[in-house]
Amino acid sequence: MLNAAKQLSNQVTNSLKRTTRYKRFKKKGEQKYSKRDFINKSLSHMVTALGGKNLLKNNTPACSGQFNIDTATEGFKIYKKMENCYENITDSCTMGTNTAANKDIIDKCDTDLKKLQKDWVTCINKDDPCTCVGDFTNQKNRIKACNTDTQKLESKVKKEFSNVCKINFGSCKTLEDDSIGYVSKCHTSSAHLKKVLGKLYTAKDKMNKVTTKAKKFTGQERKR
Repeated sequence: MLNAAKQLSNQVTNSLKRTTRYKRFKKKGEQKYSKRDFINKSLSHMVTALGGKNLLKNNTPACSGQFNIDTATEGFKIYKKMENCYENITDSCTMGTNTAANKDIIDKCDTDLKKLQKDWVTCINKDDPCTCVGDFTNQKNRIKACNTDTQKLESKVKKEFSNVCKINFGSCKTLEDDSIGYVSKCHTSSAHLKKVLGKLYTAKDKMNKVTTKAKKFTGQERKR
């Protein structure tokens, strides 16, 4: 009976370690979730750098006032990915295992197993532990249930955090880092953009005048 009790005690210890890890992964997921709007400031800088909301809405980004250049196109791709970050992090870091029901399971196991662990230590330190081992082994069904539940929930929350939440959050952090170069290179102020557009309109106006004069000249030549 003493050996059986020792095996159950090992299960208690391992289950308690899993409840701790479950809470740790759960907390990390909640922390990532609470920071999901970190990208917004960088996203705003990218909007300004690439020419403003109207240009981006029309899929015509600018870089330093220039259109149809590779840097503007590449920056626009980064911007479009950044736009999805808030929603992606919200979805992935909510984590399906982070429910009130699962929290209740973990908390109850944590409370029950800590009491059993304390009782076990008290028991084995007695002169004759055989007098109390039976009380401990009588809890084997509860110990095994917690062993099963903590294994299942810890495994799930670990996968949800490490394989989904953490990866999506990290990808958005990388996008934020990548955006810095484009903000630095492409900063397109409204004044600069107006200046560039003014030059384009002036050039167009000159071209129209030249075309009009050419038509008049051609018409006069034909009359002669």
